[in-house]
Amino acid sequence: DETGVQPYVAIIPYNSDMWNGNDINANKADQYLEKLYSDTFKDEGHFVFAYFACRNDSRSEMDGSFRYLSGYSADTIMDNEAISIFWGNFEKIIEILLFPWKNDF
Repeated sequence: DETGVQPYVAIIPYNSDMWNGNDINANKADQYLEKLYSDTFKDEGHFVFAYFACRNDSRSEMDGSFRYLSGYSADTIMDNEAISIFWGNFEKIIEILLFPWKNDF
């Protein structure tokens, strides 16, 4: 409520068209997110955070790629500093979720 930016999380199942071997095809992934955004939202105030699953994903391993797209209005809030803070917090959360035995609570 404070920022007005509405988050949206998407988990994209594996699609070989999105990958060049073990590397995400950034252009195709970004095109996918653009279409997802335009099909889902009618405003520019959303931040879409997506996980693109890869062929090697399993219950114990997530080798896919995370990408994001923000609407033009959300860009005024989600600037480089905000994105950097977001990624830092996200990495901490993933570390705790995937490796709880390594973290002191």
